[in-house]
Amino acid sequence: MGLQFQAIGEDGRPIYLEGFDILDPDSPRGWFAAYGWNSGNAVAMCDLLGLGDPTFGSVDIYAARRAVLRATALFDSKAPNHTREEERRYGAPSTGSDGVVELRPLRAVSRALTIEDIRQKLTTFAAYVEAAASAGAIRIQWS
Repeated sequence: MGLQFQAIGEDGRPIYLEGFDILDPDSPRGWFAAYGWNSGNAVAMCDLLGLGDPTFGSVDIYAARRAVLRATALFDSKAPNHTREEERRYGAPSTGSDGVVELRPLRAVSRALTIEDIRQKLTTFAAYVEAAASAGAIRIQWS
């Protein structure tokens, strides 16, 4: 699960952004929105940017630019609140189909989020906002 962004034009239709979206001839539009964040990163980045609900929403292009400026200005004080260490979760011992007993089967990995990861995500989001504005978008929405 994650969060995907779309640039929306004046006609209310999504706009393809080269370098962010992926061409797909099997898709009804011929492409699909590919720029986004996983769920854990979405919570951190939406808070840093002041975008509100990380599950869905939209802002006009000017509010998106202000969000980037605000997050950049407050980066050193807010970003450290959103870092996390990598976490691995293991399951109970189990026997595989080949008869081998695995004592600590890995079930899930939550990747770390460092200051540099957050900076890179902010930089990429700023580039996305500018690409959307250049393509004629009036809003950016996420879900």
